[in-house]
Amino acid sequence: MVKDREREYILQVPAEPNRLREVLAFVLERAQAMGLSEEQSGRIVLAAEELAVNIIDYAYPGGGGSLEIRCSEKSLDRRKYFCLQLRDRGIPFDPSAAPEPDTRAPARERSAGGLGIHLVRGLADSISYHRREDSNVLTVCFIRQDDGA
Repeated sequence: MVKDREREYILQVPAEPNRLREVLAFVLERAQAMGLSEEQSGRIVLAAEELAVNIIDYAYPGGGGSLEIRCSEKSLDRRKYFCLQLRDRGIPFDPSAAPEPDTRAPARERSAGGLGIHLVRGLADSISYHRREDSNVLTVCFIRQDDGA
């Protein structure tokens, strides 16, 4: 299902690995349609992939469930942002509160996980999370390069 509401585009799919390609194509199409550069679109798709894979792999331990992704353009402080909002009704998890991994330690001495979220933090300009109506709602925004980034 795809909806268009004032430059907000919504895709809802089952949270299944075989739907990842559809999610990424949707994000890339929206980023390009909103005039983002190839480089910035690639960074956004990389962040979307990491976040969607985490939802698919961990939000629904028993299977089932869905993933909703919204792409929108927002203006704030005279800057334009491309924002992704991911929603799922899975296990409550706030990626914005996850601890930073120790990237200085040798790989064999690090605890598993956390590098993907670390990557997304490095790609995005803002990340916010809240739990609403039994849903995880994660919003990740990127300042448009043509607006001074």
